[in-house]
Amino acid sequence: MFNKKLMAVVVLVAVAFSVPSWGAQFRREIITDAQFIDMCRDGDTQGVIEAIKAGMNVNAKGNDGRTALMVAAENGHTEIVKALIQAGADVNAKHWNDCTALRFAAEKGHTETVKALIKAGADLNAKDEDGWTALILAAEKGHTETVEALIQAGADLNAKNNKGNNRGDNKGWTALMWAAAKGHTEIVNALIKARTDLNARDNNGGTSLMWAAANGRTEIVNALIEAGADVNAKLSNGWTALMLAAGQGHTEIVNVLIEAGADDLTDEDGWTALIYAARYGNAETVNALIDAGSYVKQRGNSGKTALDYARENPKLKGTDALKRLENPSSYNRMPVQNSNSNKISDTGFYFKKISIYCNKSCKGILFR
Repeated sequence: MFNKKLMAVVVLVAVAFSVPSWGAQFRREIITDAQFIDMCRDGDTQGVIEAIKAGMNVNAKGNDGRTALMVAAENGHTEIVKALIQAGADVNAKHWNDCTALRFAAEKGHTETVKALIKAGADLNAKDEDGWTALILAAEKGHTETVEALIQAGADLNAKNNKGNNRGDNKGWTALMWAAAKGHTEIVNALIKARTDLNARDNNGGTSLMWAAANGRTEIVNALIEAGADVNAKLSNGWTALMLAAGQGHTEIVNVLIEAGADDLTDEDGWTALIYAARYGNAETVNALIDAGSYVKQRGNSGKTALDYARENPKLKGTDALKRLENPSSYNRMPVQNSNSNKISDTGFYFKKISIYCNKSCKGILFR
């Protein structure tokens, strides 16, 4: 009888000690990869840690191809990210579109997560299928702290994308170009301080100064000029920052550029900044350019002058700007030189083959 009781005790003790391992095995069997991904997305830190201890595959992928680390990083769950990394998750695994966990975290501005990934050896300059790096994306989205963390870690400041963001032909844009166009002044200053290339060119020859001017970013225009940006750089079709600002009616920027030494140049169609301002009815800008000495009688390749376009625009009817264009004797000077020989049809002005990013204040003149 004693032996039977002793045996029963031994069995009970054995079962008691086997419960945890049995429970872990049970948990491992009932948790699918999809459920594990959901836990990482929802921030279930304890659940994720228990699943890892139970032998869960830390490189599990969801139905969309994202790994557990990517999902946790995108949602800013830094502790889960650290747990996954410690358990051996691949920090440089790529989604089907070549996005990495670092890229997902940077896009959402999860700076602490970005730092954790950097510390674990994430590739700072990995590009997605469109050529976007974590730095370019963070700059475009306006995540200043994330940009600073990436700069400090040594990210390539002058990396360029190879495809835009569906709002324009933004190919070959750098982090500085995006920040300048979108008006992210702190990021622009951080990139300038880090000695990014101020005069880097995109696929159309555009510069950060041009896109800041086109989008009315006066403070950024000032910062770029002070840092040494070329005020007379030209797009492939001859547009300058002055022309872009004049066409949009950004008079303050026009004055800043003139003060900084912007020349009264022509584009491939023979247009000056004054012609652009007149064509789009920007009276204040027309006056500013006349005051600065812009040649009033300059003709575009189609034969039209600023006055011709001003008379066609009802916005300038009865304005002082129109009167000054009609009586230019006091403002004449030598004609500007057209550095391009390309001709256009006699139907008049049009923009050809180039479209750019422009904020909501733009009037559409920069789009085909």
